[in-house]
Amino acid sequence: MKQIYEKVCNGDSLTDEEVLKGMKFYRQLTNDLMKCGPVFALARNEANRTYMKLYDFAQARGLRLPRVY
Repeated sequence: MKQIYEKVCNGDSLTDEEVLKGMKFYRQLTNDLMKCGPVFALARNEANRTYMKLYDFAQARGLRLPRVY
């Protein structure tokens, strides 16, 4: 996931598979960090920002998203 995060931050291209895989991971990470309490708010916010960016990429590409996204 580190490579996907770095690509998002650097503006590098992602495959459709990377977009979907990253979305799943960062969505779950956001949810898990939320359960850990306020001390993890910065990490949670960054995970959510990454998820939202990947979600926007998926929407722009017209990818079919499972209902959980």
